[in-house]
Amino acid sequence: MQAQEAVLRQAYQQAGVSPGQVQYIEAHGTGTKLGDPMEMKALGKVLGKERPPGNYCAVGSVKTNIGHLEAAAGIAGLIKVALSLKYKQIPPSLHFQEPNPYIPFHKLPLRVQETLTSWPKSSSTALAGVSSFGFGGTNSHVVLEEAPRQPKAKSENLLARPLHLLTLSAKTEKALEDLVRSYQNHLASHQELKLSDICFTANTGRRHFHHRLGIIASDPQELAQKLAKISAGAGEEPSGRFSETLSSKSPKIAFLFTGQGSQYVGMGRQLYQSQPTFKQVVEQCAEILKDYLDKPLLEILYGAQAEENVLAQTAYTQPALFTIEYALAQLWESWGIKPDVVMGHSLGEYVAATVAGVFSLEEGLKLIAHRGRLMQQLPHGGGMLSVMASEEQINQIIAPYQEKVTVAAINGPESIVISGAAEAIKTVQEILDSLGIKAKQLLNFYQSQHGAGIIFLTGR
Repeated sequence: MQAQEAVLRQAYQQAGVSPGQVQYIEAHGTGTKLGDPMEMKALGKVLGKERPPGNYCAVGSVKTNIGHLEAAAGIAGLIKVALSLKYKQIPPSLHFQEPNPYIPFHKLPLRVQETLTSWPKSSSTALAGVSSFGFGGTNSHVVLEEAPRQPKAKSENLLARPLHLLTLSAKTEKALEDLVRSYQNHLASHQELKLSDICFTANTGRRHFHHRLGIIASDPQELAQKLAKISAGAGEEPSGRFSETLSSKSPKIAFLFTGQGSQYVGMGRQLYQSQPTFKQVVEQCAEILKDYLDKPLLEILYGAQAEENVLAQTAYTQPALFTIEYALAQLWESWGIKPDVVMGHSLGEYVAATVAGVFSLEEGLKLIAHRGRLMQQLPHGGGMLSVMASEEQINQIIAPYQEKVTVAAINGPESIVISGAAEAIKTVQEILDSLGIKAKQLLNFYQSQHGAGIIFLTGR
């Protein structure tokens, strides 16, 4: 009993809480003749400190609901109390009919919780304790306090998504047809429902089977009309309808993250304005980057004075692209689309590594910010050329310009990158053109081949 008193006093001292303020205790409570009286006496002695007369502390134990979970008993009690604090209700301790005669409740500031009641109101916040005692003699007690009351966030004028995707699936084609009719009837009898809510629940809250149907619509009325056409099964197929029957092997999903050159001012603006998940991630990245960039990220991307020539500076380009690509990946995942494989090109490799868990978000952003800053310090007046030729051919062609041009990368047997002074690179490109050898400036290559952000791939 002395050990239990000691751990209780230490727990409340470290929490900075007076034991007399606690309104509920989740007891270890195994129902033994020796253990329960000792526990209640220790609780009564400690919790009675600075407690007004008649102010009883409720006690209970989750073991009356689910039995003794051995090593998991403590965490079960913790979960119960966390939920009790969230919903501001104290559940009863089941099957309590009369108190243990060995527990002097008449002398203790404790009462067994017999009914479901609202959490007692007090001048302070809601407080509770959770006790758990191990077979080996380890005693633990955790003090919990209700979460601070957050002011209601001001409603934001988020742009409505213009189109929504409803996905339905079933184990058989017949079951899918029945499901289509079910949704059609549900929409007819619940016209007050929002299309966004219907689609979100169907897409993320339902298991997906092999017989699948996807329908794009802008409002519930359009969705109902398309469902009716599909259900009728005759006439013209509605637009925005996609169906497929999958094999027993589920398709794999890959995310490919692009490199520098795909940036532009305002990229992702509509998603930032309309998708809370995307907006939250972008702002989280902006907060992390404020210590590494001379200009705020949001100002560079979406500010009234945002300029292409600022975003084109590598020190800003790379953190901005990283942010947009990472936010896009998180948005896809919030929709239930999670990759089996992630890949990246150039700075996209850093985003892929972060999504894969190799780096934390803060580590990834820090690395890319320093990478962009260091690359920004390289001298101006240079150029790079991607050439579809062998290394031997290229070395022969650039030999007269070896002081100004060099092979920068060998990506394949006939995929070489050369770099050097811009004027010399231009001359070499003209020679390559005259010989019929395909060559592209890398900046142009990026601009023509890469869309902004993330490419979504699937495969069997």
